[in-house]
Amino acid sequence: RNLTGAGPYLFPPVIRLETVQLDRAGAAPSPGTGTDTPLAKLLFLLTLPGVTVFALFTLADQGMRDLLAEGRLHTLQRQLSGPVGAGTVVTAKAASTAVVLALGLLVIAPFAAWAAAGRKIDVPALVVQGLALILAAIGFAAALYGLMRNERQGATLGSLFYLAMAFSGGSFIPLDSLPGALRRLAPFSPFYWASEGFKELLARDGTFRDVLPNIAILTGMGVVLLALGSFLLRRRVLRGAAA
Repeated sequence: RNLTGAGPYLFPPVIRLETVQLDRAGAAPSPGTGTDTPLAKLLFLLTLPGVTVFALFTLADQGMRDLLAEGRLHTLQRQLSGPVGAGTVVTAKAASTAVVLALGLLVIAPFAAWAAAGRKIDVPALVVQGLALILAAIGFAAALYGLMRNERQGATLGSLFYLAMAFSGGSFIPLDSLPGALRRLAPFSPFYWASEGFKELLARDGTFRDVLPNIAILTGMGVVLLALGSFLLRRRVLRGAAA
């Protein structure tokens, strides 16, 4: 009703938005070409890694959170009543979460292959980068829920951590567009090393040597955080805090 009354002053708007798809040379494509152009594929390859990293960290969070949910639902007590130790339960949960993340990467792989068609992709480096990302995501989720008091607290703070790491790591917004303070914080985010590694391999024709620092840092983060998280989660299980 208010907009209708203010119509003479608001409409037509003084700003008009027009979108034009440009090719690599900066010229508009001919009608009927659609968005299946080299530039469109390049932009897709630059966007896909950040979304993929965020999605996998979210999946890892859901997987490791199940350990506390099973304790709340008392199904964990039934598992521990058999000849199964707390460490085995935590390890099995981490392993099953890793399988889910690997399946997630396999679902995304065809889209990356379509966008990278015709480019020289170092597949072994891409696989190792993906495994390092899986390890880092599971390690972070394990440490998070090992430190939290309960499932709800972990889910709430985890969402905040993931968003902060995604934005500071350049997953959603290119690093060049971020303030200087955030760019200096980017190397502390696993999202940065994961996203930049995939961008290097998919969009910049990088090789294993180019992403070796990314793989090493993600692996180091994953090993340390997973060791810490496993230790804390085992203690929770043995104390009965999660059971």
